[in-house]
Amino acid sequence: MLQYGLLHCGCPGLTDELMKYYTASAQRLNGLPFALRMILSLYLLVTLLGFAIATLKYAVRGFFISEGGKHYLGDGEIEMAKGLDFYVDTVHPHLFTVPLVLLVLCHLYQLCRGPQWLKNSLYLTAFGGLGLTFFLPWLLLWQPTWGSWVPWLILFGGLSLIVSGILLCVLSLVDLWSRSSSAEKHEAAD
Repeated sequence: MLQYGLLHCGCPGLTDELMKYYTASAQRLNGLPFALRMILSLYLLVTLLGFAIATLKYAVRGFFISEGGKHYLGDGEIEMAKGLDFYVDTVHPHLFTVPLVLLVLCHLYQLCRGPQWLKNSLYLTAFGGLGLTFFLPWLLLWQPTWGSWVPWLILFGGLSLIVSGILLCVLSLVDLWSRSSSAEKHEAAD
């Protein structure tokens, strides 16, 4: 549809330029122009920094298994469990941003070389970690007695999210700058 509209507006050269990114041969990260690879690299590096800070947050706050119940249950007493406001304030901004970051990372990794089973595994691990990390704390709101085992699953979810996110970034960066015959042909054409 886009191509049809541009052809009839008298811009056939523009059509070719825009449509080359949608052809099967150009759907690889290492086949992108240098400037676009640079922009994507900066995005991936900043995202890696974000995952590093998220990991550091757990370490600095001492949020490990022994402290997990106290974090979500207040001071560890069932009567002092944190309320709905705490969960809404904690979860709502993350549910807007984390899925978008994962969408971009998964899309970039889909454009990389590699077996589809590995790609699918990383996608499921990342979004599964998101689900465990941000939905399991709600169980403690309604069932505070589960405070002894739910933090284990939350920590597992957080680690799954962070590790899969780091792998998505690193594998995409490696493929982005790897040389291939299609990348050499594309740069020769520019």
